[in-house]
Amino acid sequence: MVRRPLLWGSAAVLTLLALAAPALGMRLAYPQNDVPKTVPIIATYDRIQQAFPQAPSPAMVVVTGTGLNGPAVRNAIAALQARASADGPIREPVTTQPVAGGRALIVNVPLAGNGTDSASDAALLTLRNRALPATLGRVGGISYAVTGSTAGNYDDTRQIDAAIPLVFAVVAMLAFGVLLVAFGSVTLPLISIGLNLLSVGAAYGLITLIFQDGRLQGLLGYTSFGGIIYWIPLFMFVLLFGLSMDYHVFILSRIRELRLRGMRTLSWAASPPAPAWSPARR
Repeated sequence: MVRRPLLWGSAAVLTLLALAAPALGMRLAYPQNDVPKTVPIIATYDRIQQAFPQAPSPAMVVVTGTGLNGPAVRNAIAALQARASADGPIREPVTTQPVAGGRALIVNVPLAGNGTDSASDAALLTLRNRALPATLGRVGGISYAVTGSTAGNYDDTRQIDAAIPLVFAVVAMLAFGVLLVAFGSVTLPLISIGLNLLSVGAAYGLITLIFQDGRLQGLLGYTSFGGIIYWIPLFMFVLLFGLSMDYHVFILSRIRELRLRGMRTLSWAASPPAPAWSPARR
């Protein structure tokens, strides 16, 4: 391998690229959204739901401002109630509840879906982007925000998605700065960061193949739900990049020590020096 670094290095890069390719089809999701109905525990769960039906938690619209008991707010809530239906994205009944001594108002709005699936997400966007701006959004002197379990799950996922590029960029820039100061080279940090990203990509591809596509379900004894939990990729990147960078620093530090002692880059390939304990050193 040392005598043919270009050949073996190219083979390793191509292998890592092949392993990383399935990550292009990675799909982030919640397990409860897409678990197959044939899984025994899900079949049991469905029977429990049929015996003890329970609606998902409604979206909670928190309204603050002045004139919460005035006719403008009441008319806006009535208009919101008029948009509710038995089979639409906004369901019935829409109820209101004053809190904090009348300084705020909570409007409970049931949504379509089970609270975590795509139907609930679409209903949440309908509420936020269309229903509320057309009703409460037209009342002056008040402000509102949508919360609840569906909104919380949706916002958590979107915030993580938006933060991933920033996390990648910050970690890569910090790694570049540390290696630049430590080794006084621009090439070494770029190569190290590239190799680390390539190894992380290969790990992403493997979890996509194994856990999303379910290639080893029989061997490992699990059932794929067709996705990857939304926080796994970011957690893996931070962990794997940090561990990999540690080993890069250890290896590069040793190479630098040998170079400072006068060893040539290809000296090991040409004629390895005798170790310190060899009789040749005596």
